[in-house]
Amino acid sequence: MMDTFYDYFIWYDGIIAGILNISCFLIMTIVKSRKDDSFNKLMRAGKFIESFLPLMIGILCQARSIEGFSITSCKGLCHAFESPIACKLGLVLSLASINFTVGIVSIACLWRKVKYSKLNVIDIIFLIFCLIVGPLPQLITLSGMTTLDENFVPMNTKEAFIKENYMSDEFTIIIVRNDPMNAFSWAASANLIILIICLFVGIIYYYIPIEYALNKARKEAQTNTAEKIKFNIYYMRFSMGLLFFCVLLPSFTLMILSLFDTSPVFLNSIRLIIFPGLLTYCWISPFVCLYNYYKVDIALYRKKKVVVVSSNGLS
Repeated sequence: MMDTFYDYFIWYDGIIAGILNISCFLIMTIVKSRKDDSFNKLMRAGKFIESFLPLMIGILCQARSIEGFSITSCKGLCHAFESPIACKLGLVLSLASINFTVGIVSIACLWRKVKYSKLNVIDIIFLIFCLIVGPLPQLITLSGMTTLDENFVPMNTKEAFIKENYMSDEFTIIIVRNDPMNAFSWAASANLIILIICLFVGIIYYYIPIEYALNKARKEAQTNTAEKIKFNIYYMRFSMGLLFFCVLLPSFTLMILSLFDTSPVFLNSIRLIIFPGLLTYCWISPFVCLYNYYKVDIALYRKKKVVVVSSNGLS
């Protein structure tokens, strides 16, 4: 019963989240912002890349982390077309798209330097590690993930148990980590560490100075302006919190659980919400992205509306 509910939930969740993200990209492409600067263009391109995440997790892979072992089941279109390599590629591209999400959200929400030429050495290192050094080794070591099929030869009792109990025609089973850890496991672990370091660098080097400056400006500003600054502070906190709790935390939990064959019961139960957690981010992020893209237009519209109301009052 729960398995059937999960399959339906993640399938339709992926469809709706995919439609929302593609619609967001199309809106930003057709209706350009007045401030369509370099980073707004990058954010628009990033939303196109990010729109593949729900489609791959929910529709192509219909992925699920299985309790107790470092294995993931795929029951989506990739399995229906009997393409194990497509299942592997879908999972790896899903992980890689997280890097683009972290990098582009950081740029869009925190940097806002108008031109790429204004990026300093730390900015460039951040982007290289987040967008290239992190995901590329996972794509290179894709073959390190083993597909469970009739030709699979168990190398130890654990793998024999997995083959005996989990091999089925209903889904494709991918063993993420062999014992000992394979090249892909090391690449995925290194990528997650890179993402966490990038997040902390973003918070310490970019976010904290920006919030400090905004708080200082809020204390010196008039009431109306102070409220706008306060809203921007809350918006930044929400954006970073959404990224951490719905993207990095599920990914980190999945990686930690994949390193150990046994883990506390409450952590094993978390496996069920890891991929839905990523899709939850895909539900919310289009609305956050649209606001971030059009916030200059929204501010101008509000200002114009205030001027019109004031003019009517005077007349």
